[in-house]
Amino acid sequence: FWNSIRLQLKQMADQLPIDNEAEPRYEDAIDVEDAGEAEAMMAEEVEAEEEQLEMEEGEEEFHLAEEDLQLDDEDGDEEADEQPGDQIGAAAGFPALLRLFPRRLAWPQQPEPDDASSAMEAANAPHLITFNRQLPREHAYLGGDLEAPSNVSTSTVNSLADSGVIELPCLTCSLGILLPGQLLPVALFRPSDVALVSGMHSGQVGPVAVLHRYRYSSTAELLSCREEVDDNVGLTMIRAKLIGRRRFEALSVRRDIAGRLLAKIRLLPEPKQMSPCSFRRPSPRRSLALSTCPFPSWVADAYDARQLVSAVRTELASCNRSWSEVQAGPDEPTAFANWLLEQLPLPDWLRADLLGCPHPSGCLRRCLRLLRRCTTLRCVRCLNRVADKSAIFCLAAGGSTGAYVNPGGHVHEMMTVAAATGVRPVGRPCTEHSWFPGYAWQILECAQCSRHMGWRFSAQSSDTRPAAFYGLCRSSVQPDLTASLEEERDNPDEAQLAELEAGARVQLRSAGLGAAGPSFADGDDAD
Repeated sequence: FWNSIRLQLKQMADQLPIDNEAEPRYEDAIDVEDAGEAEAMMAEEVEAEEEQLEMEEGEEEFHLAEEDLQLDDEDGDEEADEQPGDQIGAAAGFPALLRLFPRRLAWPQQPEPDDASSAMEAANAPHLITFNRQLPREHAYLGGDLEAPSNVSTSTVNSLADSGVIELPCLTCSLGILLPGQLLPVALFRPSDVALVSGMHSGQVGPVAVLHRYRYSSTAELLSCREEVDDNVGLTMIRAKLIGRRRFEALSVRRDIAGRLLAKIRLLPEPKQMSPCSFRRPSPRRSLALSTCPFPSWVADAYDARQLVSAVRTELASCNRSWSEVQAGPDEPTAFANWLLEQLPLPDWLRADLLGCPHPSGCLRRCLRLLRRCTTLRCVRCLNRVADKSAIFCLAAGGSTGAYVNPGGHVHEMMTVAAATGVRPVGRPCTEHSWFPGYAWQILECAQCSRHMGWRFSAQSSDTRPAAFYGLCRSSVQPDLTASLEEERDNPDEAQLAELEAGARVQLRSAGLGAAGPSFADGDDAD
């Protein structure tokens, strides 16, 4: 080892710009006792130099033969100077024996540019998407042997027809808040949950209340299920698909003598859209009556649920054309408001607050303002920029966001985006238990804080479009509203509009019209 160091020092000394007369002799710098020892050391140095030359020649031949292959740990010590650490070591005069970190093959940190451009192109040109959009809603990874319930409990269904206070069994899952019309796939392993869903399948149990941490949620009905026994551990598990039905407010929760959770809930009424002049008799002079109201017509239009539905669809279509392909939700305002809450990447506390709005117009107004303000999505932990609003596209028939369950029973709400930044894939692509048939998935982490952000999906066939896309967990992202709030605060038109709307509310309530227009509810004051 020290002979190699001396040889390197001699080579560095030979390269110094010093006159030959003043150049120190290398033999004089070595303290030896006799000439025999000096000759032995010089012979060892010559052999080390020859070995170094042979090593460099072998490395050149290896690079010419196998440029694209990864070096093993043993071959890493013989690799040519290509890493930044190797270049520094060579410049400092250290031998190749001091290279401690051989080069390893790193997995691509970002998707290929062709994949990202393909996904963005498919988002703006939906006719280029060759993937069957009906497959994600079928949840084929649960198996094709799910059976529909044989009987339906009529007593509980009839009690849900009218609003009131009732008691229902509870089903807890990691989803959080279940929305009316939302499809919920589950994989249950706890004996109490398995017995509950089995009772729903046999007709002994009717709808259940899906609870998490917030008081607003919705009831769930069983669509299909399959019960099976794991031969390895001998436990019974059940795979099922449920759907949300009625909104409710949880009042209390108790546990019965059998250990089951029972929730005392109050069903929330589903109001119907009313016009400010709907209390008048039908008359061709309706337009004249509207013109004589104490507030301008544009104020009434701003609270009309059907016009708000049209405004939301226009805003979604402005992001990319994929929203127009899926027809952007149902036409009925109440069902559309519930569908919109499922699509927006809102935190659970805000989603619960909007779900409790007494009228869909209040929910639609607040969602429309949030949709216009949001420009980017950020990591909830470190606020790292993850995706733009224009990158959100619909790969499924139900929209861009859906609930999916993994083999461990954890339910994720995932939003599909065409391009993402500030994330890195972890591991190799895997096709097992893929939520999108024909795609392989990789886990995504935040590039700054390493939080789990979702998955990257890559097509296994060259004919499938898009070739790659991202799925972001709703619980891992949040909308960035800071810049938009500052712009709105500096805009005098927005302040004047808010002042006019507040004055219109005061005039309506003073004229006694607040009860006739259910859209002017207390939930709208939060705007």
